[in-house]
Amino acid sequence: MATPSSIRTLADLMTANGWSASVQDAGAEARVEGTHEDGAAAMATARLTDKGWRLRLYAIGSGQRAWARVQRDAFTRFLETGELEGTHRPVPTKCTCRKSVSAPTKARALRQLKDAQDRHRRAGAKKVEARVYRCPHDARRWHLTSMAKWAGRDAWRPLAA
Repeated sequence: MATPSSIRTLADLMTANGWSASVQDAGAEARVEGTHEDGAAAMATARLTDKGWRLRLYAIGSGQRAWARVQRDAFTRFLETGELEGTHRPVPTKCTCRKSVSAPTKARALRQLKDAQDRHRRAGAKKVEARVYRCPHDARRWHLTSMAKWAGRDAWRPLAA
């Protein structure tokens, strides 16, 4: 059974093997994301369900286009060697945003952002992509936007009575 401490253990394993790791803990959910300098990425999520903690492990190699869901031993080997051994089916995205541009990792999205900014500025476009953000429907997808700041629910404030 997984617990958020499993997430911390995996973060330590990432760091020990030269990965940059980031942990998010929201009580009933926890996640660790790791990126490697070669472009590979790894993600582990733990979610509290009515049956206890559920751990899901995902990996994407530097030359791959889609995340693969992997077992614990394959995930550990991936962190240690950078190789995704065996055959793994890509995980279908849950993204329903219909954005024309998206990327599986933040690092790849940032590269796309820079390329798009350069291309649009050379073309003299009025609207230029300004930032990347995580897809609200799928934590394994990143999108580009020309909005400098998020203007969604976080920005809304009810009127004082």
